[in-house]
This record gives sequence, structure tokens and C-alpha cells, in this order.
Amino acid sequence: MRPEAQGIAPAVGPFAKSEAWRTLRHLTNRSDMRLLSALKYRAGGFPFPQKSKRQTLAAFHYPLDYVPGWQQAYLPGGLIQFQAAVPKEEARETFQRQLEHCKKARLEPYLVVMKRHRPDPAFLPYLVDGYSLALDMHRIGEREEDLRRLYGEMAELVIEAGGRFHLTKDALLTPDQLSRSLPKPGLAQFRELKASVDPEGLITSAQNERLRIASTPKTMHIRL
Repeated sequence: MRPEAQGIAPAVGPFAKSEAWRTLRHLTNRSDMRLLSALKYRAGGFPFPQKSKRQTLAAFHYPLDYVPGWQQAYLPGGLIQFQAAVPKEEARETFQRQLEHCKKARLEPYLVVMKRHRPDPAFLPYLVDGYSLALDMHRIGEREEDLRRLYGEMAELVIEAGGRFHLTKDALLTPDQLSRSLPKPGLAQFRELKASVDPEGLITSAQNERLRIASTPKTMHIRL
């Protein structure tokens, strides 16, 4: 908990962490990621099985930051993250089905994070009384259409389970999928509020135009 304990060492021995992404880039493929996952899993019980262990808050919440510039390991295509929250009663089955779809498509996520959540009273709530699963998907040029199809399949599983989507991480959701996932009263309230403060629809965003969350501009606009 001490602030001074939250830092990240700039190097591992003589090796600068700022260059680690170059090595990771060569490992960003299905076979090497399978090996890394197995090693990580077995490392949890080394040198002997442990029921629990201590970590700093920084290490627990930001594991990727231990590799500065980790995003570059996904070049040249980059990555797409799919993250949705599902009610606790449906989470286990839904997440299992999502991963089965990934395996069938041979587009397994290279990083998976699950979190526990409580309900959110916001107009456009993402959180439910349940769990979220974040899946980091590698964008590979020749598999782009397959990835989009997989994204849509997983989105339908979430909607079927009464789940919701993390819009700040979304890239491929459709207007229909968003509309079916959000509570209708909250969406209506948000649109009424937006219309009251921006009656001419001047303020918008690329995501708003794609998902039609609120009214779209008629002429000129300010895109955020």
C-alpha cells in the first residue's frame, strides 16, 4: 500500500524493460502464447503451491505496464479488446461459450482479465451485479473479417445473458446490439438530456455516429 512501493523497476538485471516489447512482438502468435500461458500457470505454484501471495496495487491493477510500450508487441495490426459485464448467474456459462467461440475460430485472446462488479445507476450503465471478462484480440490483416464475425457472435452471447458492454473499449458493436443491451429508460433519459443541452446536435463523436447513441448532427458539428 505504501506509495514508494508502487513503482516499476526500469530494468531486469542488465536488460532495459523499455526494449522488452521487441521480444514480445516475436512471441505474439498462437503457439508461443500457448507456451507462455502454460509457463505463467505453472509459475503460480513455484517453488511450492501457494494459497495466496502479496502484490503491490500497481502490480495487481497494471500488469502490462511492467513492459513499457507493450502495445507495440501487437504491431502492425494492433489489437481489439472485447469487454462486457454479465450478471453473476449467467457469467460462468457465457464466458465459457465466448472462449469456445474464440477457440473454434482459432482467434484466442492473448490476455484475459475477469473482474467482479456491482450495479451502476448511470443512464448508460456498463456494470451489473456480476462479472466482466476482457479479451485482448490480436488484429491480423488476413483474419479481419473472421475477427469481426467472432466479435458479433460474442456480443450476441452477452445480450442473451442480459449483459452490457464497456463502450470506452468498444470498436465493432452495432447500433442494434447496443440498443438491445441497454435499459430503455436509461437510454431515453440520456437522449433527453443530450437534446436539452445540445438541441442542434452539434456535439458528437465517432462512436456516437457509429452507434447512434444520441441524435446525430445535421450540419456542422464538434466531434470529441
